[in-house]
Order: sequence, then structure tokens, then C-alpha cells
Amino acid sequence: MKESNQNNEWMKYVEQIETSLEEIFGKKAPEMPKKAKEVIVEISPYLVVLMLLLSLPGILALFGIGTYMTSWMHMGYGFGNIFRFNVLINLVVSGVVVVMTLMAVPGMFKKEKRAWKLMFWLSLVSAVGALLRLDLGSLIIGSALSWYVLFQIKSYYKN
Repeated sequence: MKESNQNNEWMKYVEQIETSLEEIFGKKAPEMPKKAKEVIVEISPYLVVLMLLLSLPGILALFGIGTYMTSWMHMGYGFGNIFRFNVLINLVVSGVVVVMTLMAVPGMFKKEKRAWKLMFWLSLVSAVGALLRLDLGSLIIGSALSWYVLFQIKSYYKN
């Protein structure tokens, strides 16, 4: 029962974030031209699949480089810990992003609301990963761009 209440509180918090971001990026931000929105909605599933395929070698390389680099860095000394932490964050975030993207793609082709929600969650996961890595450029610019596009095309996703 307690876990269910915590999940409900978590979901309410995420809904509040979504509402706030929709106000900023969906209503107050300059509206994207209708034709641009339609093009984005039509080609985004294909671009997402392409980007997913192109990112897999990088993720696999991250596994290999991370394993190699952390094997010879001494525990508790300077940059080794920072590097290991960043590799771990990148691996976790990349894994979550890949799985969620695979879940969202079929719904993106069908323009389902569930797919839009998954893409929104992906943007939140990416933002948290950037925050944990202290990558402020990705956090601010990347999140703002993704939220702008997501909230501009939200109305095209139904059911």
C-alpha cells in the first residue's frame, strides 16, 4: 500500500512537471509552423530508428572503453572515480533510453499518446543524466529543444 502511494505521488509530480513544461513550451513559446509540425510527426519515427541504430556502436564502445579504463584506474584516486561515475551514468541512461525508445517506436508510427508520453519520459531521463554528469549544456539546451519540439507536436498524438 505504501509503495502504491509513493508511485501515485511520483506520477503526480511528473504530471505537474509536464503541465508546467506544456505551459512554457506549448503555449508561451512561439508556435512552430503547422507544416513543420506535420513533417516532424511523419519523419520522427524513422529518424528515431536511424538514431537508435547509429547509437548502438557508441554504446557498445562505451561498455568496452569503460571496462578497459576502469580496470587500470586505482580506486579512490582523483579522476578515476569521476570517470567511473560518468561511465556508469552514461551506461545507465543509455540503457534506459534504448529500452524506452524501442517501446515508443511502434506507437510513434501509429501516433499514439502513449508513444508521446514515453518520449517525454525519455527527455526527463536524459535531463537527469545530464544533471548527474554536470553537463549543463546538454541539460539546458538539449532539454529545452526536446521539450519545445515535444510540446509543439503533442496534439498530433491521440489515444
